[in-house]
Formats: sequence, C-alpha cells, structure tokens
Amino acid sequence: MQQRFNTPTINTAAQQQQQQQHQPPLSATSSGTPTPGGGPSANNRKLGLYKTELCRSWEEKGTCRYGPKCQFAHGEDEIRRVARHPKYKTEICRTFWVSGSCPYGKRCCFIH
Repeated sequence: MQQRFNTPTINTAAQQQQQQQHQPPLSATSSGTPTPGGGPSANNRKLGLYKTELCRSWEEKGTCRYGPKCQFAHGEDEIRRVARHPKYKTEICRTFWVSGSCPYGKRCCFIH
C-alpha cells in the first residue's frame, strides 16, 4: 500500500508578483480601508473637477451632445472654483521659461 503525502507548495517571488498583478488595484476609502477597483477615491477626484472648465464643444460650436449631463461648464455662470494647493502657481515653470512653451498649457501648476 502506497501512502501519499501532501507537501506544501512554495511560491517563488516571481509567482507572487504574477498573482498580485492579476488582482484589482486597491484604493483607500474615507475610512482608510482599501477597496478594490478604484472605488470612491476615483469618484471623489472626478467630483472635485466637475464643471471646473468650460466645455470645448459648447465654447466653439454653442452646442454639446452631452447636454445637461456634460462634465464641463456651459457658460461662465456654471464654472465651479477648484480647491488648490497653497503653493499652486507660486513658482516659475522651468519648461516654459527655457523653451517658451509648456506641454501642460493652462493646466500647468507653475507660473507661465
């Protein structure tokens, strides 16, 4: 009679890394506990930027296919103020200063 033994499997670092890559990303909720898939923190970021810029389509054409569901403002009266870091636009943009242009344009956090 042959007896089978259950031997524990040993995961190598490469196997552990591969397993972690297939798990959804974690993000912290307001309670500080991680939630899979981006959850509330991604929603808070979007909500923070909701209607803080003019809609390009509305500005250029006077119409927008998203109508009232558009994430961007349709007129100056709809624009919301954004809470900015105290150091926002307090330092010179080195890229703009050296080359005369900046890839971030008006969204740059530095002074042009």
